[in-house]
Amino acid sequence: MKTLIPQRERFHKPELLSPAWALKKGVRLAECSVWSHQFGFELRLTIAGDPLPRTQVCPSHEDLIELQETWRAALEMNGWSTQA
Repeated sequence: MKTLIPQRERFHKPELLSPAWALKKGVRLAECSVWSHQFGFELRLTIAGDPLPRTQVCPSHEDLIELQETWRAALEMNGWSTQA
């Protein structure tokens, strides 16, 4: 069962709402997290060794869930797996 993250009406600055998942490949770590955004939610994917995170704004819970699942599936297809 997926847990929905409460959406608030106003944020003065981005706030970390929830970690989504973490995957590992060798010594590298990929972490996906959900942040507040004035237009809904911001999904952030940070991969150790990459200088900038990948980010995308999701206006709804459905978009948020679909995008994080898409990012995770793409990484898993390239050999990333759940941390032990």
